[in-house]
Amino acid sequence: MTTVQKQQLNNQELRMCIQGDLDAAALEHLKAEFELLAQSPSNIQLDFSYVPFIDSSGIGALVFLFKRMRIENRELHIIGCQGQPLKLLQHLRVDHTIDINHSLATANSANRLQ
Repeated sequence: MTTVQKQQLNNQELRMCIQGDLDAAALEHLKAEFELLAQSPSNIQLDFSYVPFIDSSGIGALVFLFKRMRIENRELHIIGCQGQPLKLLQHLRVDHTIDINHSLATANSANRLQ
């Protein structure tokens, strides 16, 4: 079962760590979480360090979240993405629209610079 943990990094950044597959079955349980994220006043970091698989439903959820946040002039970043999720996001060219940091260290150093 896919689980999530949220961590408020500061008053402008929220990190959500997803553990497990981001597929149609998981999104049945995570839909409410994505709705809450879309309504949050914070910029969002989705930590994909523990996401081994994503399917078209997961991609759709990311695009939904990105569009909702963009309307509110907020940012969405994906961090720790690797393996099949990274390959699929690159293949679909999602990485040209949504910022993808391949490592958590890169994301943390970028946060310190802001």
